[in-house]
Amino acid sequence: MSMIARDDVKKAIGFLSKLKNEIQTNKRFQLLLDKDSDVNKWNDLIAEQQDPYYFTAIWLFTECYVYRRIREAFEITKSLNKFDPFRVQKDITFGQSLEAMCLVANHLSKKLEEINNIKENFIKLLRMTLWGNKCDLSLSAGEDVSQATNPMAMVDLWQDNLISDDSNSVYDALINLVQCSEGGQGVLVDIVCDNAGYELFVDLCFADFLITKKIASKIRFRVKAIPWFVSDVLVRDFIWTIDKICSTHFKREITSDFTLDSLNLNAIGVKWKQYVDEGIWSCQSDEFWTLPHEFFKMKDQDNDLYKSLGEAAIIFFKGDLNYRKLMGEMNWPPTTSFEHALRGFFPAPLVAVRTVKADLISGLPPGKMEELNEKDNQWMEKGDYGVIQYCSKKDS
Repeated sequence: MSMIARDDVKKAIGFLSKLKNEIQTNKRFQLLLDKDSDVNKWNDLIAEQQDPYYFTAIWLFTECYVYRRIREAFEITKSLNKFDPFRVQKDITFGQSLEAMCLVANHLSKKLEEINNIKENFIKLLRMTLWGNKCDLSLSAGEDVSQATNPMAMVDLWQDNLISDDSNSVYDALINLVQCSEGGQGVLVDIVCDNAGYELFVDLCFADFLITKKIASKIRFRVKAIPWFVSDVLVRDFIWTIDKICSTHFKREITSDFTLDSLNLNAIGVKWKQYVDEGIWSCQSDEFWTLPHEFFKMKDQDNDLYKSLGEAAIIFFKGDLNYRKLMGEMNWPPTTSFEHALRGFFPAPLVAVRTVKADLISGLPPGKMEELNEKDNQWMEKGDYGVIQYCSKKDS
């Protein structure tokens, strides 16, 4: 490490130590001082805060602000300004989930083209992407959240924990689009990603199914522009994951008559790389995802992104943070309809795929909240329950 790099490390550590003290002692939010393109937007938002202190400001804004300040710690240096402080944790978690990934790859290796029951497998893979959202390093404070159990069995095991499920409606809507097009041609699907590692892997499996079964012709993966909430996907994570799946050699004896290896995993990785090379899959980052805005403000704050999302036949929003932004960080009565809670955010038909890790929710049937509270009054914090919620209304 060069002397300049050592100085930069010291500078970043000092900045983070100061930030930690500001949080612990409930200091006033500081303006950003780096040179990134979003600085003026952030500073305007900070100036607008009525209660600009860590303990009393709106929680969504505070969390986003802290992660943006962590980014600033490296942005102000010369040699670390592109550094992802969470990269090692993300990469380790990927490696710890290889066994589960191999099991999924084995399930898909019979060639997706040969799967006849399209609806059943669509719903199974969609639910697999839901439970993949349990793997969230920001919730676990960076502790291991790798996928260790059989993910195929997990879909059935956790069925009763799926408390709002529009999977059938999502499938029917997509198939209707396919029938109106020529075998799925021209059907664009957006996936607004959440976590890297195992969750991204199952998102890629789901996207592969959509392409192979001609339910969609193109998939756009929407990812974060800067390191965010520890494990959120960056463009680098997307590319790195596919490369690792292509090249990782893994072999482990599970029982005396069953050995798990990476042959099928490598094969699907090669196919995914081809999707990217041919433009069938694309990955793009947008600054809006790392601003603290609720999504109903997108049309005013980033109309270009809103219009771009409007090109999609359907948008899948993954994870808890995206859900909170969809809900506008509002503590809605739990029986409020999902559509109403979106507060007019309808660039295209959209689906929220989320394990519940924060205490706000919509779209529950009457009595469900009370029933769950009786079982465990902290159920909304643990990620053990999930929702797949669909809104079909199209903005005019």
